[in-house]
Amino acid sequence: MAALRGAHPRLLVVASQHSTASRAFIRVAQEQRITTAYLPHAPVADTYQYRDLPTQLAGLRGAREVEFYRRLGVTGGLDVVGNPQVAVRPPMQLDRDGPIVFAPSPRPPEALAVQVDALRFAEHVVVSPHPRMQGRDEYQRLWPSHWTVHAGRTVDLFAAGAPCAIQTSSGVAWEAMAHGIPVIELIQDGVGAPLYPLIQEPFARACGPADLHATVAQARRDAADEGFRSATMAWAREWCETTGDDAIRRAVEWLVRSLDAPRQEPLLDSWRVPETARDGR
Repeated sequence: MAALRGAHPRLLVVASQHSTASRAFIRVAQEQRITTAYLPHAPVADTYQYRDLPTQLAGLRGAREVEFYRRLGVTGGLDVVGNPQVAVRPPMQLDRDGPIVFAPSPRPPEALAVQVDALRFAEHVVVSPHPRMQGRDEYQRLWPSHWTVHAGRTVDLFAAGAPCAIQTSSGVAWEAMAHGIPVIELIQDGVGAPLYPLIQEPFARACGPADLHATVAQARRDAADEGFRSATMAWAREWCETTGDDAIRRAVEWLVRSLDAPRQEPLLDSWRVPETARDGR
């Protein structure tokens, strides 16, 4: 925080609006009258962490994300930038009989072991662990020896034409949908609705471990249905309409405009303590 106080930048950009580190930077920036802006690292989630936008400006991914925050009462400071982190290049067709992509998120190994057991029916699986799982022995020992472990970006597997993606409330679901790839939302331990509102039927089929075999079979059929693929990609564009170089250009233009944006209050600060509480009333 001392660096921020000493540098006196004109603009602070954060990729997460709810981490304690981001919040600390935002607080110091506000004290120093530095404009703050949010460029999200992931799709919007319908959780208490994301029902919060403490910066003065936000460069969101698509029209649906803007709609999400408008429903929460945000009236200004929202722009659509897209996703500069990836470039979506949908394959002409999917390899219906190709290996399944299993993209697990960090969870206790015993919970992931249930998912792995549910997938043992599949002859060919490419597991693409979340970056926080890479190289950790407690996860590595879970994967069957005949599975392929992908150490690169999961989106590259989608660009190659994978027939379906299995995940649990992960932003990787959008990447799959953007490539027209059927998504399976694997529900476990009584988990309710997906955290990401973009994960919806029919573009993502929800199932438990016991129903995974049949759901994968349906996903492979969907992979051969061009109408399904087109509708899935259209749905993904509603959540993020621009990627790659175009999104990078839009993000840079948005950042330049943000430097001269009029001073305003945070868009939606759910952490703010009411004056009555601070006064002890």
